[in-house]
Order: sequence, then structure tokens, then C-alpha cells
Amino acid sequence: MKKKTLTLFVALFVVACGGSQDGAPSVDLSSMSHQERVEYHISVSEHQQAFDYIQANMIPEPLRTELLLATHMTFAWEMTHGEIADQRTRMPAALRHLRRVLELEPGNPQALEQIALIEGIYQSLGRPIPEGVAEDRVML
Repeated sequence: MKKKTLTLFVALFVVACGGSQDGAPSVDLSSMSHQERVEYHISVSEHQQAFDYIQANMIPEPLRTELLLATHMTFAWEMTHGEIADQRTRMPAALRHLRRVLELEPGNPQALEQIALIEGIYQSLGRPIPEGVAEDRVML
């Protein structure tokens, strides 16, 4: 659990600090461990590549679940607090990814907090709360 939390906070910190690597030297992804590879993709906002990598590789449990959690949480965070998508699709997408986090780790406090925040906004606007759960890939 501590490792999951650390991974998530590192990924969120990198994203919050503008983790994009534009103009940086090329990175040798083939020499990275599964965790390093996924964390790299997350840090440069390549969520689709992170999900694709997790799906394409035989990553043992519990690491696979940990990497999925970090990718879903970080993507949801960017959808909620960033400019990753247009206004009509970003909050429903964030909710789907946060609900997937709860499937992977029931009771995850960060996911519960973000879901409550987003659903509260919908309720205060008198709008229906979007339904659905994300798959282990980016779907907008």
C-alpha cells in the first residue's frame, strides 16, 4: 500500500510540475523496468502508452494493479485539474477512471474524495451524474 501511494504521489507531482519532456534527449524505454516505463509514460502525459504497455506485457500482480491504479488516478487528476480534454468530456472521463480505481482498490481515499467533488459539482448544477467505469485504457 505504501509503495502504491508513493508511486501515485510521485506521478501526480511530476504531472503538477509540468512533467512534459518536450525537447529532452530520447529515453531508452527498453532498458526500463515495468514500473519505470509506466511512470515515464505517466510523467509525460502518455496515458494511452502506459495502458497499452500494461496490457501488452505479462506484469505480475500486485505490480500490475499498482501500475493500473497510478495510471487511472493520474489520468483522472489531469482530466479534473488540467486541460487534457474539452469541458464536455473531461469530467465524465475523470469519473469513469476514478470508479475504475475503486474497482481495483475499494475504498481508495483519493478516488473517493475526487468522486465526491465531481459529483457534488454535478448536483449543485442540477445535472445528472455521468455513469460508467473506464477500461484499462484511455477512452474519451
